[in-house]
Amino acid sequence: MSSQSDFLSLASNSSVQKMLDTVGLGNEKVVFSDIVTKINRLGKEQQRVMLITNRGIYNLLPNKYGTCKRRMDLEKVACVSVSHISEEFVVHIPD
Repeated sequence: MSSQSDFLSLASNSSVQKMLDTVGLGNEKVVFSDIVTKINRLGKEQQRVMLITNRGIYNLLPNKYGTCKRRMDLEKVACVSVSHISEEFVVHIPD
């Protein structure tokens, strides 16, 4: 992925770099960032920031990029399902 996939310019955000140093596995590079709409278990829409590095997927709060709600190792991702009729997708993590 190119740096053009970092739509929120989080690679140069100091709060994000600090969070990656604390929560991440070290030496992580931002490859994608954007705002996504998460559908929770009750069917309610929630705005989130999806940050993907070379080692993990992060769920961040909008306007609080230094706050990580959840981190998933890329190695644990089994597959990604993408809808053919909408912009929806699902990240499958068996654990």
